[in-house]
Amino acid sequence: MPKRETVLSVFVASPEDVSEERDSIEDIINELNAVWSKTFQTRLELIKWDTHTYPGKGIDAQDVINQQIEDYDIFIGIMWQRLGTPTQRADSGTTEEYERALTRHNDDPTSIKLFFYFKEAPIPPFSTDLDQLKKVVEFRKRLEGIGQQYRTFNDKDDFSTQVRMHLSMVVREFSRVQSSVEETTVNTRPAESEPQKKNEEGENDEAGFIDLIEDALKYFAELGLIMKRIAEEQTKLTGRITQNTEEITNAKGMGDRKSYINRVAADMDEFSDFLEKQLPLYSDYYTKGSNSFIKSITLFSEFKVEGKEASTVLETLIESKGALVKLNSQISELQSVISSLPRITTDFNKAKRRSLSVLGDFVARMTKSIGLSEDIQKALEAYCSEGK
Repeated sequence: MPKRETVLSVFVASPEDVSEERDSIEDIINELNAVWSKTFQTRLELIKWDTHTYPGKGIDAQDVINQQIEDYDIFIGIMWQRLGTPTQRADSGTTEEYERALTRHNDDPTSIKLFFYFKEAPIPPFSTDLDQLKKVVEFRKRLEGIGQQYRTFNDKDDFSTQVRMHLSMVVREFSRVQSSVEETTVNTRPAESEPQKKNEEGENDEAGFIDLIEDALKYFAELGLIMKRIAEEQTKLTGRITQNTEEITNAKGMGDRKSYINRVAADMDEFSDFLEKQLPLYSDYYTKGSNSFIKSITLFSEFKVEGKEASTVLETLIESKGALVKLNSQISELQSVISSLPRITTDFNKAKRRSLSVLGDFVARMTKSIGLSEDIQKALEAYCSEGK
């Protein structure tokens, strides 16, 4: 007997400068559909103008797209340094598509989910269109003004991790709503099998549920060690700065004073060297660990994970998030200490600027990690509350 499934359509809008992230969504959807089609009888269908429209006549090219793509359940917008090509009705095709989706949401907030992501990677100086960049900044401020929450990302892996989590949350939400009513307004159709990537021997080589849990715990354990080392070095540097600052104040001669100043500069440079080496390790372990957590959550229902087991995973995540919050506070405190140091010598000022730059980068990464950990925590808490 054929099965029925819920199909949630996902429309992606973006300028061409984020094509790498745009293309990655298809891989994420294929990966998650392999699980959801069995677990939730739910499948995501990716809709893009370049694959879901045909030649037609309109006021302009965007008008043709608007005529052919109107009804979808999830809107994903992505931007970096370009707003896109203007249309006769908006500053770009991407913003016009967002405004159309926003109108639907304003008319019926339950009819569509609105996701927006901004890339924050460094922009190549010689290829930057300042007018386009200015429009992106203005559009971002507009979203803030109308209450549209958005997320930022550094690279494709960061983007994929967040989108995977947010789509997981939406599917679980739709699943709960669907199970609570006799009929649903979302589209249903006969179940279709999704193609899965296979290895050279023709077998699926994706990690299993137990592998994912073990990987998540392993990566977060390594992450904990990295954060511990960073916290220790932060405490040492703060102590050295405090001690040497007092010595500078009490020094009697210019020579002694400069000796202490050089010592503080050397300490800051040494810490910057250390933190720059830890940053890629931190990002790698957090991304791998969070991805493993997210992928495992999608398999909870299929493997009938008990609430107690899910609670154990949840406790690990909460503990890790707590450590992140604590370290973020400590690093922010160090930022304040260094920022308050006066401009003294050229070498000292260079060391100060470098330290503040590296610390700022790390704080930004931790802030994003905390936000994603909160999303994963919500998904785990939702599962635990379902009593499964």
